[in-house]
Amino acid sequence: MIPKVSILVPVYNVSPYIEQCARSLFDQTFDDVEYIFVDDASQDDSISKIISLLEFYPLRKNQVKILRHSKNKGLASTRNTALDASTGVYIATVDSDDFIEPEMIEELYNKAIEEDADIVVSDYLMEYHNRTAEMTDFVSTSKDENLTNIITYNK
Repeated sequence: MIPKVSILVPVYNVSPYIEQCARSLFDQTFDDVEYIFVDDASQDDSISKIISLLEFYPLRKNQVKILRHSKNKGLASTRNTALDASTGVYIATVDSDDFIEPEMIEELYNKAIEEDADIVVSDYLMEYHNRTAEMTDFVSTSKDENLTNIITYNK
């Protein structure tokens, strides 16, 4: 059966962060999902932490794919490897040093269905050691303007 959402996570030497990231993904309220972690030749225990964490999420085990690069290829190649392996109707990308709210995937999926949208975006928080900043993506009613904003990362 084709999952509704594939979540793509590039992994490279993120041992201090990967457990919080993976936990936030496995705690999602949305169940029709596949998780694709791509190890870009990490030299730490990032992948071992993901595998160990799966013991606490037995229902998620069959939803997880872990792929490995034999040598470091960089972020773009790692994301492409994950994309090539994905089978979901929708794609979500999460950086391995980030974490998401438990309802995020469900809310974004529902909004995409409701609006018959190809792309949905959300606001996000940037957390630093001593402060938090809320970031709002600029979304226009013009498809051309949205495409330009995405390509140029304009806000």
